[in-house]
Amino acid sequence: MTVSAYYLNGRPIELGAKLGSGGEGDVYEIKNDPKVAVKIYKKDKAESRASKIRFMIQQRLAEKAGKMVAFPQAIITDSKGDFCGFSMQKVLGYFPVHELYSPKSRRLKFPQQDYRFLVHTTQNIIRAIANVHRAGCVIGDINHSGILISKEGLAVLIDTDSFQINDGRKIYNCQVGVEEYTAPELQGHSLTKTLRTENHDCFALAILIFYLLGMGRHPFAGTDPDDPNKELGHQIRDYQFSYSLQHSVTNHPPKASVLLKDFPIEIRRYFEQAFGARKGGYFRKKTLLPFQRPTALQWVEALGEMQRTLKQCRSNPQHYYPEASHSCPWCRIRKETGVDYFGTNAQQQKQNNLISLKQAAQAHNPQAACALGLRYFEGIGVSKDYQEAFRWLQQAEKHGSSEACFNLGVIFYQGHGIGKNLDIARKYFEKAVMMGDVDANYNLGVMYYNGEGVSRNLATASKYLKKAAMKGHHLAKGLLDAMA
Repeated sequence: MTVSAYYLNGRPIELGAKLGSGGEGDVYEIKNDPKVAVKIYKKDKAESRASKIRFMIQQRLAEKAGKMVAFPQAIITDSKGDFCGFSMQKVLGYFPVHELYSPKSRRLKFPQQDYRFLVHTTQNIIRAIANVHRAGCVIGDINHSGILISKEGLAVLIDTDSFQINDGRKIYNCQVGVEEYTAPELQGHSLTKTLRTENHDCFALAILIFYLLGMGRHPFAGTDPDDPNKELGHQIRDYQFSYSLQHSVTNHPPKASVLLKDFPIEIRRYFEQAFGARKGGYFRKKTLLPFQRPTALQWVEALGEMQRTLKQCRSNPQHYYPEASHSCPWCRIRKETGVDYFGTNAQQQKQNNLISLKQAAQAHNPQAACALGLRYFEGIGVSKDYQEAFRWLQQAEKHGSSEACFNLGVIFYQGHGIGKNLDIARKYFEKAVMMGDVDANYNLGVMYYNGEGVSRNLATASKYLKKAAMKGHHLAKGLLDAMA
């Protein structure tokens, strides 16, 4: 029987175009509401999902996790008041994460981006997962289809109604999983009634990180000399991390791969910890148990440090790589195979875009002027030039760009090229706050918290941090928690 009318918080709504379909139901637009989508469950699924979704909404998970996680926001009912589904934020213009970590699709969907973008986006994905854990949920089924990425490297987690949550009386399990992301201790087990933990999520998270940093390679997809046809699930079950530096691991990585030694020591250690076994080392029978794996917040910190120390290749300006690597891995792989992961196609596209960007900036387009200023500031497609960055950001700020105003504050805060001046930085941040910039609220909160350029004032710091946190700024939330 087809439902003729749906209601959101008692208000009738009209479904628009179908955005997606799954085994449990379909996702639709709402006509005349560009920011909201709804999931309508199939008739035989709705009743069994109702109590879980109601609890998720009562817990205000959408507010706690912010826009990086598309949690249920409100109940959808039929004309009788019976549960049919839920509303959530609409996510359009994003791509499944595998279209970023697959080199072939990355060239098509993200042609301008180099390794810095991969590291940056990876951190955003990890932050989204950290927000879920902070909200008291376990994802359970982390996989490539449940994470969406924007052209700017923003991340949103979807399919959140499958997350595991405990209402104090009942645990609503995540009943599904994908083999390539499933932890060794769960391989071969029925997941229908299995209690998932954050440690299980952290295994899947490490798989995803390796995919993104390792050009789409699965960390367990290597060659076992004793069993060349060994299935991936068995490789995972046996803790055969193909890139491991441990002598007891017999697997070998595929040719022309990024190697573990290409990463900083802390990243290497985290991968070994995420994919290895404890108690007596690897493969001592009856002692194979997983480590306590690195958490999302640990990964964010380690990748942030790696991003700050990425080096530009002298032979190819499109190549950026970890400082810990003694030479450019992309040049090494190109020499071995002829494949350039960040090659001339992307370089030419970036050059063409730079010309268009300059033309728009010269025509006083504030968004273009801001983007051009940030390119000079970061050295993306051009040589770093802080004076040029300052010039274009000033132009953009004069024409109403809040992002440019914020970044001018950053320049004076950090003192790049023009001398550090915390008083001017504060004034730019205050102006950016008036223009609606969330990050400026956070930076002002930090300045008042630390007493940087101002007298230390925790009340003022809290005021700015709360404004940022209300708009989903996870770092602001974290600092507020620390201040509590």
